[in-house]
Amino acid sequence: MNLSKQVFFDIMLTFHPFGKQLNQFLEEYELRRPDWAVFQYLVTEPQLSLSEVGELLNYDPANVTRAIKYLTKINLIEIHPSTIDRRKKNIQITTKGQQTYEVLQQRITQLEERLVYGFSQDELEITHRTLQTIRHRLLEKE
Repeated sequence: MNLSKQVFFDIMLTFHPFGKQLNQFLEEYELRRPDWAVFQYLVTEPQLSLSEVGELLNYDPANVTRAIKYLTKINLIEIHPSTIDRRKKNIQITTKGQQTYEVLQQRITQLEERLVYGFSQDELEITHRTLQTIRHRLLEKE
């Protein structure tokens, strides 16, 4: 198998066990990975609109809406009408949401640090740039 094929095969083989471990953390809080991805952007990038979050995650609007409704249902976020523009909604992270985010982020960070232990900063930067480029090429519109 040539090296480029091996890289993509390795990505595929790595994604499943990482996702499985991530799901174990998320399930304790009744979350799934799509919900967590949307929630993480809402916490870390509150200035983004829901359509921008969807674009960043490559989710269609229905999936973003589904995640927002679910996050509201389990009381991690609250939705309030905008006082400036009635068509827009303001999303606020609840106290439960902030606590959940902090606990999960700490556990996920520990997992990530364990997985990259022993890699140099240069190796991590090269891997990051490579994966970013591959993702960008996958998402390019022809």
